[in-house]
Amino acid sequence: MYAEAMYRVMMDFYVSRGIADSVSKYARLYCAMNDSSAAIRLSEEVGRMQALYDYDMAQDEMGANAREARGYMSLFIAVCLTIIVLYVLYQYNKIKKRKFIQAFRKVNKKYAGIVSMYGNASKTLSKTRVINERYRKEKEEEIQELKSKLILYRKESDTVQSSGNNSTVDLAAVVLDLHEKAVKGEVASTDNIEMLHLMVEKELPDFMKAINDISLRLTYKERIICILIKYRFFPSEIAVLLDIKTQNLSNTRAKINSRLFKTKGAKTLDANIWRLK
Repeated sequence: MYAEAMYRVMMDFYVSRGIADSVSKYARLYCAMNDSSAAIRLSEEVGRMQALYDYDMAQDEMGANAREARGYMSLFIAVCLTIIVLYVLYQYNKIKKRKFIQAFRKVNKKYAGIVSMYGNASKTLSKTRVINERYRKEKEEEIQELKSKLILYRKESDTVQSSGNNSTVDLAAVVLDLHEKAVKGEVASTDNIEMLHLMVEKELPDFMKAINDISLRLTYKERIICILIKYRFFPSEIAVLLDIKTQNLSNTRAKINSRLFKTKGAKTLDANIWRLK
């Protein structure tokens, strides 16, 4: 730039002095050449700077696009992971629910089977027609054995004049007769029950006093149930003799156990009554 300025000063100086045209011509030509080269250089510099600017802008745009792409990719991955996690949780809950339902159905089926078996067993014990021959035979043998013992006992009691012994034999006969009726599926008559009640009052006065306690508020049928339990009658036999449904008998037994022994449920009723004197 300084050289160009000096050439221009020299050219103007020679022109003002009237020096030959060739000198000013070459001087002007030299200045023009310098001017054109400067313009070219400037244009090239501007082009280079523009190219650098465009390159930087392109780089920035590519970087922005890359960052945006990475952002979208991260978002896509996050969405995919969320979907996978939700799907896994859904499948886990589904499997867990299925296992729970299967376990519940299994327990329910088992419970239903037990209830069915219980009902069938109760019906089998309470109805003679459905009792198998083996059970019938066992009961008949047991009854015959008791009859034999009763006959022997009566023979021995012939030598005894005690009314207490006679009443014991009579009571045993009544109990045996009721067992036979239960095996045959017959309902006990009113006379059978009244006879049993009267004889037990004579034989076990303390026991009758305990179950006749007014504060207990036991009904006549409930007291008869207590007597039958005392003489080892099975619940199925009691249900037949008194013509009571199995479920109703279970509820009544629980009620007796609660009022007589202050105990919930019916499981311990038999043992509690057997302990009464």
